[in-house]
Amino acid sequence: MKPVYTYAANVEYNFPNERVLTAALIHSFIGDYDGDLIGEPTYPLLLVAWRASFFRERLETEGAFAYDFSALDNRQWRDGDIFGEDGQVSPVFTWKLTDPVHVGAGANLFWGDDGSLFGFMKSRSRVFTFANYNF
Repeated sequence: MKPVYTYAANVEYNFPNERVLTAALIHSFIGDYDGDLIGEPTYPLLLVAWRASFFRERLETEGAFAYDFSALDNRQWRDGDIFGEDGQVSPVFTWKLTDPVHVGAGANLFWGDDGSLFGFMKSRSRVFTFANYNF
């Protein structure tokens, strides 16, 4: 078993009117990496999450975006072609019709190669709607 080292850096900013943006970079790497291992030796992952409300808090939006940089090669880094490899985005929008009645829509969208972190879930991407009655 090889040791895996992980570190993270997180930034969060609270905007006026209860708007929040959070970003985190998580980086893991395998110590004593051998070329015969199946996986990549490093796993850099970027996470961005947001939450905001508009129209006197009648419309609320929140979501998350994650991107895995581990599938990129040196040419892509050099050319600045760092998007489109492997990731997911999950936005949700909620409209408060009245205090107890809320309706909304959202999505869970995945992309990437089949053997990648998020790519194996791309067939499970979905768009959804919902309605809540709170009592």
